[in-house]
Amino acid sequence: MKTMMTFSMIVTLTLCLNVKAWAQQTQATETDSISKMVTINVPTIKCGSCVKTVTKALKELKGVEEVNVDKKTKMAVVKYDPSKVKVTDLETAISKSGYDANEVKRDKKAYDELDACCQ
Repeated sequence: MKTMMTFSMIVTLTLCLNVKAWAQQTQATETDSISKMVTINVPTIKCGSCVKTVTKALKELKGVEEVNVDKKTKMAVVKYDPSKVKVTDLETAISKSGYDANEVKRDKKAYDELDACCQ
């Protein structure tokens, strides 16, 4: 009887520890894959071509899931995976495509290569 009780306690304890480890692993996995949204000010965009250029530059980055650039508000809303890409990477991609992004100034060479309507 005593042996059976000890065995039961060991099995119960093992199950509890396994469930706890599984729950922690699941929580870590869910936290790591949570997407974030960020709004980036792109004050130098002027036309549909600008929107396409910025959208393309952002979508080329690994970890970017959705992009919506609005020329009226001059904002880019980006859904991204923070474990794969950072906001500074997003701003740099926009800058390297020839446009200002938040406080990051546009790359002069890329700007000079834009269509006349975008300058």
